[in-house]
Amino acid sequence: MTHYSPRILELLSSRLCHDLISPVGAISNGVELIEEMGLVEGADAVDLIADSAKKANIYLRLYRWAYGASGASSDVKPDDIKELFRNYMSLGKAQFEWEDSPHLKTIMPPRGLLKCLLNVMFMASDGLAIKGHMHVRVVNSDPFTFEVICKAERFTFKENMLKATFEEFDDEDLDPKTVHGKVTKLICEQYGVLISYDQSDDQTITFRVQGPE
Repeated sequence: MTHYSPRILELLSSRLCHDLISPVGAISNGVELIEEMGLVEGADAVDLIADSAKKANIYLRLYRWAYGASGASSDVKPDDIKELFRNYMSLGKAQFEWEDSPHLKTIMPPRGLLKCLLNVMFMASDGLAIKGHMHVRVVNSDPFTFEVICKAERFTFKENMLKATFEEFDDEDLDPKTVHGKVTKLICEQYGVLISYDQSDDQTITFRVQGPE
């Protein structure tokens, strides 16, 4: 049985609040500006509210599917994951490419695999700097296996992020910046999904997400 310690839940909550407080706070500030200046003079504030609301919505959908039970629902399809993560990546400067596969049109990935893939993609995006690039593709259908290929002039992973994801890592050594790695590992174990990575050179890391056989 997958074990989630109270510390992991505390750190995960800190991570969620940290990411959401900025766009939500900007919406509040924009409303205050409109109240002070009026709707016409506060046009910039309206744009601020719209952009911040969009960002908050993307984050909430990402967290709902990555951490919530709905992410493993049969209602979530590969195209849903693709579009959600494309929207998330558009908030940053790295590029995102999803290679459509015939297998995704004819075979439904095992329950929980897309949720695990989303978490690995989310973790991998942490290491992509401004000129980074992520390429997601299917490399096998039995067992169903995805590759997440990341390229960057330099990787910017938070310290211990990869260790927390792929190795035994003490909960007491986690912090809000690396807790997602540990949560990704636990979620993949829960659904019997194998994850691994290979760094072929300083500018390329390939993550593999393999469903149950």
